[in-house]
Amino acid sequence: MDPALILRQFLSVNQLKRDNDVNIFYAPRR
Repeated sequence: MDPALILRQFLSVNQLKRDNDVNIFYAPRR
């Protein structure tokens, strides 16, 4: 396993989670 690849996947998952949190937070205003 490539540590850099694991780190990149981990960061991308965190970015998706943050986007979902933002969408959930702003959804009621729409």
